[in-house]
Amino acid sequence: MPPTPINPTAALRQIDRLTRAADFAAAIAQAQRLLKAKPALAQARMALARAFEGAGRFDDAIAELEQLAAGIADPKQAQLPRRALGDLLVRTGRGDRAIEVFDAGLRALPDAEPLIAGKVSALIELGRLDDAWALLAPRFESGRPAPELAALRARLRQRRGEAGDGADELREYMQSVSGLPPMIRRILLARLGELLDRAQDYDAAFAAFTEAASLAPSGFNPDAHDAQTDAMIRAWSSDAMSKAVRAPERDTRPVFIVGIPRSGTSLVERIIGAHPKASAGGETNILPEAWRSVVAPLPKAGAAPDPARITLKAIASSASTARARFDRIDASAERIVDKNQLNALRLGLIPLLLPGARVVHCLRDPRDTCLSNYFQQFESGLAYASDLAHAGRFYVSYRRLMDHWQRTLDLPIHEIRLDKLVSDPETQVRSLLKFLDLDWDERCLRPQDSGVTTWTASRDQTSSPINASGIDRWKNYQSHLGPLLEALGPYAQGVDPISA
Repeated sequence: MPPTPINPTAALRQIDRLTRAADFAAAIAQAQRLLKAKPALAQARMALARAFEGAGRFDDAIAELEQLAAGIADPKQAQLPRRALGDLLVRTGRGDRAIEVFDAGLRALPDAEPLIAGKVSALIELGRLDDAWALLAPRFESGRPAPELAALRARLRQRRGEAGDGADELREYMQSVSGLPPMIRRILLARLGELLDRAQDYDAAFAAFTEAASLAPSGFNPDAHDAQTDAMIRAWSSDAMSKAVRAPERDTRPVFIVGIPRSGTSLVERIIGAHPKASAGGETNILPEAWRSVVAPLPKAGAAPDPARITLKAIASSASTARARFDRIDASAERIVDKNQLNALRLGLIPLLLPGARVVHCLRDPRDTCLSNYFQQFESGLAYASDLAHAGRFYVSYRRLMDHWQRTLDLPIHEIRLDKLVSDPETQVRSLLKFLDLDWDERCLRPQDSGVTTWTASRDQTSSPINASGIDRWKNYQSHLGPLLEALGPYAQGVDPISA
């Protein structure tokens, strides 16, 4: 019987669904099958590159995008893969090569705003702010540029210390453009909020951030999330963990950095990555993929999977895959950082999957953490972050789960508090390196010089030396924080809960 013909449209939709669900192994397999059947289908190669990127297989993604861009004769049609290629090169610390990619496209299409935006972003990441400004300036002198360029100019204004002028300019731009899609308007409002914050116009900044948050996708259910946390705590009990099987091989390389986004995780990754015997792997999907493979199919104990039902075959196979992924990041490093902060929700799997791994838990004042989440328009979206009360509820639930892991797991966990790190960096960094069994190295005090690329909401901050700029930011907005402080309950006064 001949094989069933592939429907490209349906296959592309399925690959997109799998990629959005972070099931990258399945997305890659589907895309490769489609590409084998339709080797000239550009959308299939783009889909494969996106899945590779999501899986952390950056070199494979870059190779696919290079092949695609080189094979398209029409410069306009080559814009999309060139932009994707350049952005990924920047993300992986190859900014100079990204500039070459954008320049090649701009030679054929000098006015292509997506390529101009990509090059400006690359120049900013390389610290070439004057070059970025010079490239943008003609677009504003000759007309009304695309919103992405307006957002980039606002980012440059902030980096150049021109927050007040930048806020006025961005307000004028937004008033002059009608019919902005909600997502675009949301991004511009968040950028306006940052400029107003930097200009110390805090009430106006909060108004801009609040309007931006109102445009964010909703859907977080704090009661349902609390129930899921309760179920996880019950299912992953000390008794269940004592019965659970462990992978037969130890691996002391993995270092999982966890914490609420905006709690200092990017800074800590750069500090560790600055050590010559360590490597920063970024936000990988190693643990989520292992969870999907090993834990998700298990029978549930109440509302959560029962770890005591994990089989040795399943955990050993998944552990082998995880070790291979760490090899791909850096086979020679003694410590390899995985900075997927929300691995905190899956921490119980680590001692079973990768015996010998360590965890660094980053903590920041919950008022600053939640407010920063509310202000930040995350690229992937965080459902709780667009509502201050929801952000507070999420924080309390997360701390309950982390407290459970620390009581229950046979897993080395080192806490590092952002306020202590910025006030006494050498003491905190020495303690961190000792926990990781790494020798002292002065370079870890200068993470901005490490060459580690951070492609997160924190990338502007982490390009600077260790500093206290984000400490106690919440005090500037205290009059607006009633819903957050009420939701934080025992954490409303800081990191350490107040006893009832």
